Amino acid sequence: MRNKMFMVSAGSAALILSGAVMAVPPIPFDGWTLNADKSITGGTCSPPVSCATTMAGDYFLQRNVTVGDVRYIQTIVTDATGFKDENFVRMAGGAGVTGIAGKQNITETSTVVGPPPVTTVFSSTAELQTGWAAPAEGNLVKLTQSLDQAALKFTSNFGFSQATDNAGVIKGKSLDLGQNVSVAQAGVTGGENDKQLFVLRERQGTFNPAAGTFQLQGGTPLSYVALDDVKVTWIGQGITMGSGLGAQDFGFQSYENLTSPGAVQKFDLASMGTFDDASQPWKTALFGAKPVYATPPIFNP
Repeated sequence: MRNKMFMVSAGSAALILSGAVMAVPPIPFDGWTLNADKSITGGTCSPPVSCATTMAGDYFLQRNVTVGDVRYIQTIVTDATGFKDENFVRMAGGAGVTGIAGKQNITETSTVVGPPPVTTVFSSTAELQTGWAAPAEGNLVKLTQSLDQAALKFTSNFGFSQATDNAGVIKGKSLDLGQNVSVAQAGVTGGENDKQLFVLRERQGTFNPAAGTFQLQGGTPLSYVALDDVKVTWIGQGITMGSGLGAQDFGFQSYENLTSPGAVQKFDLASMGTFDDASQPWKTALFGAKPVYATPPIFNP
């Protein structure tokens, strides 16, 4: 199946080199369905979008997608084990520039016999939007990965996006790292919920569109302007001591401005955080959902 994926990608590359023009998807990604007989039903086409299948087979669909005088080739390749690849090639009509709109997903599940049995789920997504398909901030490459072992209470997450202009100059980047690890203690009351959580998020250039201020409890404010490279790091840990000794909590949080060097941080042995000041709360629009440690733990990677 991965050989088939390569051939489809190579075909798309040939269209680019021959002067074909790519486009913003006229139909949202992932709108299609794999049927029980291995055929693929494409996403809904309704006016002003019209569709006509040109090639179809097991785990494969290619069709013309037309909007006004603009025609696209939509190609979908999948398999029965978690691989999906979809792309749109703009062929003719209307004004446009070269580019590509593509998305690929891979999900793999494996189980190791226990006790206890351990099931590992790995997922990866790659998106590419360039030229005509590029969003306002520029050509976009987006990568996400996750690894989940529910039986061992372990999850790990990675996300990266980068925007460039047509000359390849980087206009912005976004990085997300997260890990949720069980440090459970057998035989210790409450120890089954012991966890360590780690979060790192960084935004730079077009992914940091506005000025602002970071401040941690009791700390000095740290200012930044739009397009600065800013980063937050948070670590939270809770350990049950046992024998009536209660719990030992630990927390660390820092904000950094990597463009105009400066940082604020807070370390605490009585709380897991986060530690944002009430007047300068966690910047959800900038860094996404705020990490939360609870019992049982809630984790937004």
